[in-house]
Amino acid sequence: MTPLTRFIIRVILLALPIFGLWWISIPVILSILAVPVSTLTAHWFEREQVTIEVTEERWLVHTKILEKQPIGQTSQVLVLKLEKKMFISFIMGLPLLWILLLAASGTLKEKLWKLLIGNIFLSIPIILTLHIRIVYFLGILMSGDNVGQILVMDGLYQTVQPYSVEILAIFNGFTKLMAYVNFLVFPAVISYFLHREFVSHLLKKLNQCHEITS
Repeated sequence: MTPLTRFIIRVILLALPIFGLWWISIPVILSILAVPVSTLTAHWFEREQVTIEVTEERWLVHTKILEKQPIGQTSQVLVLKLEKKMFISFIMGLPLLWILLLAASGTLKEKLWKLLIGNIFLSIPIILTLHIRIVYFLGILMSGDNVGQILVMDGLYQTVQPYSVEILAIFNGFTKLMAYVNFLVFPAVISYFLHREFVSHLLKKLNQCHEITS
């Protein structure tokens, strides 16, 4: 049995259990990713004092942006409620990366080590994508008609600066593009760099097979 055949068989055998494990782990994965995403978003929206609270089904994005109310009524701070299922497409590259790394040749220790490194590398663009997606949703919120002022501290208010339609479109397009890149491109690239010798060997075997058939 050739290395390529063994690799394909491993990929087929690992696909179902790995995707099942990933699906069950989605709440845990998103809870972990919420920590760096919250930090980035807090720096981006420093005036708005944005924080992210993780619940069982949602990310609650708390702000100090006040809802516009008629004179004499108390304004409430706005909270963005985002369903976790909205972010699933951005983390679909993780199970694909796990399959590619575990299906390659090597000892279990080597595979687990490369799995750790691969997850760290893939988490970087995923975190960036999730952050920009939150910025996009907050940008829509801040550009709405029901937005009042920002409560910087007790008695101190600042005007909300809305985002332009063009900027929001760029954010939206970027995150949609990154959903595909994180799923189809980065797992393959990371797997290649972590298993360059194995991939080179597979390519050499494929080239030999091509020469024989031609």
